[in-house]
Amino acid sequence: MSVVPIFTGLSYDIAPDGERVRLSGDLDMSTAPLVQVALMEALDRRPSSMTLDLAGIGFADTAGLRALALGVAACAKAGAAPSIDSMRKRHRELFERLFPGVTTALAGR
Repeated sequence: MSVVPIFTGLSYDIAPDGERVRLSGDLDMSTAPLVQVALMEALDRRPSSMTLDLAGIGFADTAGLRALALGVAACAKAGAAPSIDSMRKRHRELFERLFPGVTTALAGR
């Protein structure tokens, strides 16, 4: 894996097979569009599953969480079974309130 800085406040790391995307930094309105870039790059590798590793995310706002929800949907549409790993409790609680359908889909995985 190699770390690719994509914005001052966010970087991503993609596993060679595209099955794991590790995000580090802040996930907010200014970096949310770049999350989609990382996920599309990973999906270009045609993984059978995709884990979004959020252990390195310190701050997330609703725009950033929306980018994650859209990313989960894109993964599912591409046939890469999505999952989210290491989401902070406060982010997960907000994510579950904002995107209950996405949370339900992830719980089944």
